[in-house]
Amino acid sequence: MENALYIVSISVLCLLLYVGWQIRKTRRHSEQRFSESEPLEDSARFALDTREIRNDIALISRRRSQSGWH
Repeated sequence: MENALYIVSISVLCLLLYVGWQIRKTRRHSEQRFSESEPLEDSARFALDTREIRNDIALISRRRSQSGWH
């Protein structure tokens, strides 16, 4: 019984270490990618998203007015 408990506790410890290592690796990669992006790129992407949203709203408004649904 003690052997099984020992094996389970070692397995859980290894699993936690592995998960922590994966989280750390992923976080480091995302921080590196974020630091490489320039502010100008981010603002240009935001402007593009805003323009697409405005176009979608205008399209919905046109369809609503054409269908007579107000």
